[in-house]
Amino acid sequence: MSELFEKNIQVIEDRWPELAEVIRQQDLEQLDAHLVTGANQTISVNNVQLSSRHNRLHEAMLQAAMVPEESAVAFLYGTGMGDIQDELLKRSQLSELHVRIMNEAIFSLVMHYTDQTHWLEDPRVDLASAAVFRDIEKPYFAIPSDLVLASEVNITSRNQLWNDCNDEYMNRPFKKDNPEFNERLNENISLIEQDQDVSEWFDSAKGRNAYIIASGPTLEDNYEHILRQKESSNPPLIISVDTAFIPLIEHGIRPDIVVSIDYYMTAERLGSARSGSIPLVYFPLVTHDALSTWQGPRFCAYSVTELFESIRESHPKGDLFTYGSVVHPAIDLAVKMGVKSVSFFGADFSYPGGESHAHWKNGTLTQHSSKAQHWVLNGKGEKVPSQPNLISYLVGVEYYIRMHPSISFFNSSLKGAQIEGAVHYKSGEMA
Repeated sequence: MSELFEKNIQVIEDRWPELAEVIRQQDLEQLDAHLVTGANQTISVNNVQLSSRHNRLHEAMLQAAMVPEESAVAFLYGTGMGDIQDELLKRSQLSELHVRIMNEAIFSLVMHYTDQTHWLEDPRVDLASAAVFRDIEKPYFAIPSDLVLASEVNITSRNQLWNDCNDEYMNRPFKKDNPEFNERLNENISLIEQDQDVSEWFDSAKGRNAYIIASGPTLEDNYEHILRQKESSNPPLIISVDTAFIPLIEHGIRPDIVVSIDYYMTAERLGSARSGSIPLVYFPLVTHDALSTWQGPRFCAYSVTELFESIRESHPKGDLFTYGSVVHPAIDLAVKMGVKSVSFFGADFSYPGGESHAHWKNGTLTQHSSKAQHWVLNGKGEKVPSQPNLISYLVGVEYYIRMHPSISFFNSSLKGAQIEGAVHYKSGEMA
């Protein structure tokens, strides 16, 4: 096995010397790996097979077919057993194959067992760790086993790939022919007609600092800080997501604005009966009962999806960015109001401490934390349990941050998911 590795690594040293050094430094003892034999032989790592053991060639052909045949450039996320690389390189029209490593230790392990020089030596191949690049590139295929086994350094790329692979499925409800959503719009048409436009808030908070309050478990650590800042001489703009409103109220904190977009949001969960004069910014998919019983002024908004195309023409309202979570339009509202900084509270996108939410019983608003099968890194570099939908929301926040380099973003907790682009400050130092 050492002879095979030296043969493989020599090619990498000749072509990508810095990468070769990284691969040589990998600790293979951390991997629970063994050979698996069926009609073909493959490798199992941490109980995940890197390829089929029944027909590796046929599997590679099916996977390679996901990249359009006419593409001159292709991206492959993961290295697998090298089969897909071989299949793609059979294409005479392919001029560039960019292979992105998702786990450097596993790639090193495979090179100890198998000869990979047949594709490593191909001049059309470019090899690098996925973490070197900020965004995923297309057309691509992502090897499923490599996504599951992605290393910590490549976690951002894994999150982006998971999100992109599920994007069409996640956006299916927001097609304009969705009968349930269109029925909800019709139910709320009287409110849409009489309520104010969210754009009336735009440019109304220039130069202020904003607190975006989500309902993740770490919100529990920050009630005192939020209240103290709200009562200061230069209070931040406090924008609460719907499920964070009741816990804030119960701790004596009245947010400046509440935001709700959820189709399943009820008046009880929203806290409509306790709203007083607090303004509500909403998407007209929220239940009619929750909206009509809200006591403060209401401001209607839309997202940039085809679902709102028709009603946007007949009843114009301002747009807010969304990526699946109410956190996204809350952030976009603050930015469009002109704030200079955004600080996150309870934006955990994970289950720190094994809890799903502040205030709410575990599993009430989402899947119980005990059923989490995925993970993200927190601010301490530790793995914390998460779920694909939460990871997708995290990707959306990180995308938004990249698109707004003039705004300063801060994260209040090291316990929840690390948000790329949001700097951690101790509560006493936060903007």
